[in-house]
Amino acid sequence: MAFPTMSADNSTASRRPDEQQALGEEEAAKRDAKRSQPPPDKQHEKQRQRPQKPGEGAPGAKALRNAMRDGSGRPRPDAIRPNRAQQSSGSASSARDPEEGLAPRPYPPKKHQRAQVLSARDVVASGADDDGQRRQARGEGRPQAPSSRPASAQDATAIRSRIKDLEFVDMYVPMHNHGVARYNPKNVRLGEPGNIPVGKEYRGDLSALRERLQHIPKEDFSVVHDDVRYRGSKAALANGEQWVCLRRISGDVPTLEKLRIDPILLPKMRDLGRRNGLVIVCGGTGQGKSTTATALLADYLNRIGHVAMTIEDPVEFNLHGERGNGGYCFQVEVDDEEAWAPALKRALRWHPRYILVGEVRSGAAAAQMLRAATSGHLVIATFHAGSVEKGIQSIIQVAESEVGARAQDLVAEGLAAVFHQTITPSGPEISYLFTDPSGSDPARQYIRSGKLHMLNSYMEQQAVRMANEAAGKNPDGTYGRQS
Repeated sequence: MAFPTMSADNSTASRRPDEQQALGEEEAAKRDAKRSQPPPDKQHEKQRQRPQKPGEGAPGAKALRNAMRDGSGRPRPDAIRPNRAQQSSGSASSARDPEEGLAPRPYPPKKHQRAQVLSARDVVASGADDDGQRRQARGEGRPQAPSSRPASAQDATAIRSRIKDLEFVDMYVPMHNHGVARYNPKNVRLGEPGNIPVGKEYRGDLSALRERLQHIPKEDFSVVHDDVRYRGSKAALANGEQWVCLRRISGDVPTLEKLRIDPILLPKMRDLGRRNGLVIVCGGTGQGKSTTATALLADYLNRIGHVAMTIEDPVEFNLHGERGNGGYCFQVEVDDEEAWAPALKRALRWHPRYILVGEVRSGAAAAQMLRAATSGHLVIATFHAGSVEKGIQSIIQVAESEVGARAQDLVAEGLAAVFHQTITPSGPEISYLFTDPSGSDPARQYIRSGKLHMLNSYMEQQAVRMANEAAGKNPDGTYGRQS
């Protein structure tokens, strides 16, 4: 409907009845909106009392009042809300949506953007929402319900990360939950860190591994976790903590070709499978002694066959069962040092062609090993040593506590070969000594007489002869037939 013109003094007495009715309806709508609002909290009350900067918060009552009038000060027709009586009646005004008559923001909209139209109720609600977001950021207000959104990419990475995907040589795991595990990565270059903390993304899998380790009573053991085999050793530290050192063991039994053995040396190593005696594989910690010894045994079983028995603490590679054409392997795991000698003694009753022995530390076990090497078996053993000469000296010293001075004669008689290896990026670097099956070579004489320092010159001569043979030369380095 059309509104009559209001007088300049804008007094109540000069207004017409229909104008007074419109203004009354407007005031009633304001009261209804005010009653329907929730009581503001203290923080919101302070926000309302604080002077607002231009463009901040919701527009005030004066701005709303101005927005609900036209340029001449008259109430806008679309800003008039029906009162309660009209809403309860079936008049045309009560059918109008209560959110009609929306007033535009008093601030100019941005360029190329339509102005958003808000009612007074919307303005108050938006102010309350902003205040609630500020209180939520400070940790106040009601606790929020847990989110039903999917896990983030970081959480998904933490779930997928597995220790078996981490390339390392050794891993040090604290048995207390608040400790940080560390590992030695593979192929560390000069200047790069040699020991690195395990990342948080592996925390879930590490907790499962730690729980598994807590149920293992042995100090030295092997464990399979997530289809990967590890060799472990427990230690109680001076500060009362307990840690475990784990070394990854490949699930596949390696071949001599895969180990990248020197082609000149490889045929000689394979020929040992048809001999009797003692083969010593020595080197420093982490230099692949057990890997090379296992590869030798697997090669003999696959090519030649017969029965083999391994005596280890713990068992590292899974060799049990059929190997090649006619080869079969039995594996025995010993629990302590005193169990080595009885295990070797029982092994001889099985009549194996090959015996693989882990590092022996007791004199009784060393004596049994030498006995097997001199009675028709091929024994492959590993030792910690810095050179070929020191590897021979180690077995003599261990055996002397059981057999006395006879240890040198037994080693000289039973020794077939000694390998000392160091891991390099291009493969193992191996120094070696082979004895003559006839038993008349100088190497055996040096061992019997205790002149182990003379072995180095003999090994150099042997290396030259083998290189000449591989090149098709005569032992003295010449070509053609010798008269």
